[in-house]
Parts: sequence; C-alpha cells; structure tokens
Amino acid sequence: MLSQNDVEYFTRRLESERRMASEAMDGAARRLHIRLASEYARRTRKAGSYKVIS
Repeated sequence: MLSQNDVEYFTRRLESERRMASEAMDGAARRLHIRLASEYARRTRKAGSYKVIS
C-alpha cells in the first residue's frame, strides 16, 4: 500500500522533472527528464487507483 507521502513524492518529482526538462540545454538531457517525468506521472496515476493510507 502507498502512503500519502509516496503520492506527494511522486508528484514533487514529476513537477521537478518537467521543470528540468524545460530548462535543459542539451537535447539528450531534455529527453531523459521528459522520460522520467512520464514515469512519475504514471506512478502518480497508478497511486490514485490504490487505497492510500494516512
């Protein structure tokens, strides 16, 4: 089971990776941050389908 802290962590990382992607000067770095953001978005959505414990 996921805790609220897990969901908050995934959300923070998602936002951070999106920000870093938009700031990246190198195309390879930008693609990596976009890929990581996509993974954290997936985890955040998946966490929404689980019962979250407080």
